[in-house]
Amino acid sequence: MEFIAAAASAKVEVWVEWVLYVLLAGLLYFPFRIYGRIARAVGRGEGQVPTPYGFADLPLTLLLVGWLGLAALGASAHEEERQITQQALLQNVVIFSVIAGGIAIFLQARKISVWRAFGLGRVAPGRAFGSGLGYLLAAYPLVLLGNLLMIGWLGEGAKRQEILEFFTNAASKGNAWQIWGVIGMAAIAAPLLEEVLFRGYFYGVFRRFGGPWVGMLVCSALFAAIHGNLLATPGLFLLAVCFTLAYERTGSLLVPIIMHAIFNTTTLVLLYLSSSSLYPSPA
Repeated sequence: MEFIAAAASAKVEVWVEWVLYVLLAGLLYFPFRIYGRIARAVGRGEGQVPTPYGFADLPLTLLLVGWLGLAALGASAHEEERQITQQALLQNVVIFSVIAGGIAIFLQARKISVWRAFGLGRVAPGRAFGSGLGYLLAAYPLVLLGNLLMIGWLGEGAKRQEILEFFTNAASKGNAWQIWGVIGMAAIAAPLLEEVLFRGYFYGVFRRFGGPWVGMLVCSALFAAIHGNLLATPGLFLLAVCFTLAYERTGSLLVPIIMHAIFNTTTLVLLYLSSSSLYPSPA
């Protein structure tokens, strides 16, 4: 009887797995249609991203990209040994803030308006929020696909990002200081600072001197790499590509900032609801 029950359970799991794959295949139609149309427009030279940069921006961009790339490689090599702390999170925010602030000063000193360079006034905030939400919903199936492929490849070796483990542990213990620290970093600081660096400046400079495809691939790969997690790398790469295409479609960096903020906030909320000590643990 146990053998029959196990066989029946296995068949159910196979059917559920196939149903999920069919649903995912159906959902993939929307991102490919939406982002494929934008990509074709970018290929025809119809992108909207402003590129007011000059030759002075190229060596600075190459220097920063090279430094971040080396840092990402070093972090990946010691992924098993890394430990996330509140102090480390704060240090990352400070470092990225200094870099972003330095870039802003560098641009302003050359009479390049940061507001115009990032297209921040091109789309009204309400419309930017609606566009960001819509484009993010279209991107989710791609991110899910990337994660599923990596889970299948890594198997038991799959490991979540350290910051997610840190947040889960803080939520399960009800540590309000750590919970709000991660929320402030992931939902506010990271979307603003990372989008200014990766989409606003790095992508803009690479687009100016190498074209949109070179800029998109380099910046998306670097964006995924700096998060230092093998499991999340394909999903984050595809998400970064979607951020870039949404930026190209609207010409406003505010849209990918909003997409980034909603994505991070949603992830943390779901983690909190599943990990918080306010909720009963699963049996």
